[in-house]
Amino acid sequence: MAAEWEPVIGSIIAWPLIIPKPLVIELAKGKMLLYVMVSDEINRYEAENTFKEWGMNMDNVHFVVTRLGLAWGWPRDWGPFAVYSDSGAYGLADPQFVTYPLAGPDCDGKMRLDSFPKERYIGDDLASSSLADSLGFDIFPLAAAVTGGNFLVDGHGTAFSICVIQMENRSLGLSDEDFFKLIEEKLGINKHVILPDYERIGIQHIDCAIKPLDEETILVMRVPKDHHEYNIIEEIAQKLQSLTNTYGRPYKIIRINTGRHKNEGLAA
Repeated sequence: MAAEWEPVIGSIIAWPLIIPKPLVIELAKGKMLLYVMVSDEINRYEAENTFKEWGMNMDNVHFVVTRLGLAWGWPRDWGPFAVYSDSGAYGLADPQFVTYPLAGPDCDGKMRLDSFPKERYIGDDLASSSLADSLGFDIFPLAAAVTGGNFLVDGHGTAFSICVIQMENRSLGLSDEDFFKLIEEKLGINKHVILPDYERIGIQHIDCAIKPLDEETILVMRVPKDHHEYNIIEEIAQKLQSLTNTYGRPYKIIRINTGRHKNEGLAA
C-alpha cells in the first residue's frame, strides 16, 4: 500500500460540498487534478457552474457521475486504497463500506451501528468502481471493512487502527485472525498496530487522534487534563512511544494541543 504522505495526482471530493470554498479552489490549482463525485447530470451542471463562477481552472476538474449514499461527502472513508503488485503494477483495492459503527471504550464490547439503515450507504460502497473506471485503473474487491479514516499506513507494511476495526469485521463474520490474514495477503500489511477506543461513544476513527507524518514520526493529539479522553489518549501516546518503526528505531512522537470540540456532546 502507498504511504499516507506519498505524492498524489489529485484529490477526490463530492458534490454537494461539505468542505469550504477556499479549500476546493486550492485543490484544483497548479497541476493538481480534482475528481468530483456527483450523483447525476443535474448535480454535475450545478457544480460546474459554481466552479466556473469561482474562477477555477476547469481543465483540472473531472466529474464522475455515480450513485452516492449517505456518506457521499467523506470519500476518505469509503474510497479505494492505492496498492501495488509485486511487479510494481498500480491498482485500487475496494473494501466493503456497510455503515458507520458506533463503539464505546471497550474493545471487546458490543458495537452499535448508527441510526441510519445500511441500505443508505450502498451508493458509497459502489462509488469506488465508478471512480476506478473514470481513472482507468484496475480495482479488486476486498472482503473486509477497512474504513479509510481508521486505517493509516506507512508504505512499509505497517498499519495503524483503532480496535473498532476488529469489531466491524467480526460483525461481517471475520475472526480477528482471518481479518489480519486477509489484509496481509491482499494489502501487504504484516504489522497492524491496534490502539484502544478513545471516545465515550463514536466512530473511533484513528485519524481524529493520531497521524503518521513519515515512517518515523507520529503526530498525537493532547487534550486538556480535565477532558474525559485525557487518560486514554496518553495511554495511546505511550504505547506508540514503546514501538519501533520500520528501521528498528523508536517512533518520534509529536504532540499537538487541542481544545474542546465545539459540540460538547459525544465528541467533546
